[in-house]
Amino acid sequence: MVEAIKRNAVILLGLILAGAACVMASGYLASPRGALGPTVMGAQSPVSAGLAILLCFTGATIVACLVARMINPLVGLFVLGAGLFALAGRAETVAELAFSGSPPGGRTRLALLAIETMMWAGLVLAASFTAFKVGTIDNGNQEAGDESIDRIWGAESLKMAAGAAVVLVAVWIIAKSPTKGQMIGATFFGGLAAGMLGRALGQRTEPVLLFAAPIFFGAIGHVIGMLSLKMPLDQAFVLRELSVFSLPMPIDYAAGSLMGVAVGWGWAESFHHKAPDERLRVPMP
Repeated sequence: MVEAIKRNAVILLGLILAGAACVMASGYLASPRGALGPTVMGAQSPVSAGLAILLCFTGATIVACLVARMINPLVGLFVLGAGLFALAGRAETVAELAFSGSPPGGRTRLALLAIETMMWAGLVLAASFTAFKVGTIDNGNQEAGDESIDRIWGAESLKMAAGAAVVLVAVWIIAKSPTKGQMIGATFFGGLAAGMLGRALGQRTEPVLLFAAPIFFGAIGHVIGMLSLKMPLDQAFVLRELSVFSLPMPIDYAAGSLMGVAVGWGWAESFHHKAPDERLRVPMP
């Protein structure tokens, strides 16, 4: 009972601190029209916005790593995703990107969207690597050099990451309008499906790559949306001709992936009743 109270207190405090850290960056995301823009590159000052996001994300990652150390990496990364969710919920949708006119050219804006999403994938990968590095418990039953353990860049880990392409299916099914609820829901359920599928595919490794993989495929989705754009971006938005893959914003993918993969992997893990001595520590390069 006492341990459960301590665990819940750590999670609650982590959620509050991570959310507060991420929300601090919101003031720097103002678009040229004055609204809280959905992207860094579409902000009035992209450099200031990028630095603010980096600093706040770093602070939230530190909180996530502390939670990972005290509980486990999955919970820590879920806390980080919840912090980003607090920021994503304040930001505008793709409508702001469509009507802001900055930068000029609809395809240019969608190309920058893909680049920014890829940058978020890199940030989340670094956070995931760190959380599993500090949070994974080595119980001494497996040696780090054991050949039976797949490395994070090994074939099994890459196979798990490839399965995260299911996030595009979730976006295609769920994201029918650019409302923030649908965007977070689509990316969350996509991440959840990726987590469950990854657990089924990965038997000898931990999901270090998996948390960033749905965001990577989200960037591919943005490229698809850019290539399918046949008219000005604002016109495509009004006429509902904008590709469904262009609707989720980069931070939506980051928040949804972190929370969804953590929940999906945890649920799938509950069906695998492994003995304590079967826990594996992923050998970091």
